[in-house]
Amino acid sequence: MSESFNFEYCSCSTCGYEWRKSLNGSHSCAENLQRQLAEAREDATKYKIKYNNQCCEMLRLKQSKKDQTELIRKLKDSQK
Repeated sequence: MSESFNFEYCSCSTCGYEWRKSLNGSHSCAENLQRQLAEAREDATKYKIKYNNQCCEMLRLKQSKKDQTELIRKLKDSQK
């Protein structure tokens, strides 16, 4: 038989740190904020890489279409 507990939690309005109401909530906002900033930078880097990859793919497709159009034009010219 498993028991579930529903504890009330408190949170720091500065950094979002959470602790169970009956426990000591001492913490370092600076450490939590530095960790959150590092995570945000990592997420931004991942997003930027994904965005850049998508842009490169779009440019590749655009170039490919341009090449195809040029090839079609050359073929039409050669049939004249």
